[in-house]
Amino acid sequence: MLDDQLVGLPLQHGQPDGELRGAENLGDGIGLVVAHRDRVNGAVAFLVVQHQLALPVAPGDDADTTAVAEPDLLTHADPGQYPAHDVDVHLRQTTGMLTPGSLEWRAVSADLVAAPVADAVHSRPSLGDVVVAPIDPSLADTAAFCERYAVEMDDSANCVIIAGRRGDMTSYAACVVLATTRADVNGVVRRRLGARKASFAAMDDAVRLTGMEYGGITPIGLPADWPILIDGAVLRREVVVIGSGVRRSKLALPAASLADLPMAEVIEGLASAG
Repeated sequence: MLDDQLVGLPLQHGQPDGELRGAENLGDGIGLVVAHRDRVNGAVAFLVVQHQLALPVAPGDDADTTAVAEPDLLTHADPGQYPAHDVDVHLRQTTGMLTPGSLEWRAVSADLVAAPVADAVHSRPSLGDVVVAPIDPSLADTAAFCERYAVEMDDSANCVIIAGRRGDMTSYAACVVLATTRADVNGVVRRRLGARKASFAAMDDAVRLTGMEYGGITPIGLPADWPILIDGAVLRREVVVIGSGVRRSKLALPAASLADLPMAEVIEGLASAG
């Protein structure tokens, strides 16, 4: 893998500014994906290189020597040729996953996510498209994260833990809503839990019960008996960015995959504009 290393490969079809970043063996004949997002005019430039990763370049070789073998440009880099949405759709069709923002996305590994999240991702085939990217943990809160890493707020989903109480009984649920909305805790969620009162779970309780860090809690890997209530608007996104169970990374996955989580329920009107 060549993550976090610049790959000195000139594009032959369109010339986006900047070097190319992010290399990973994706299997199925795709050896390398390098991406450059140009926010001007909403252009998104992606290069998919097949068959082989970087070839070594001997000292003294011409600086223009091509650094990879058999490049295959599957998505055009010319900012004027394709609107961003068409390019995003093409990338998903050719690689199986759209990677939002300017992050360095990669396969999920245990060192970048909470233990319950790693267990869930690696045990459920429906989560095979989940990817992870490291971030600055001081920027884990949604607004700061989206601004720093060029992720649209509408593509970021928050997971909040709700505690419902009736008498001496407390029940818990997770609510997954877009970052631009707020969950209807005292209405829709309270009624779903059959509780007399519902509120955000105390931080210490949320951390202890989920095994995740506060500010990084995610719907993947939650206790098996907790309902996961998903606002319908979340599933109308192509891809969403969610927490990873820790503050130092984020996950991205096709939004539709959330509906396949254990105890997941899709509820229209669960959230409203914040």
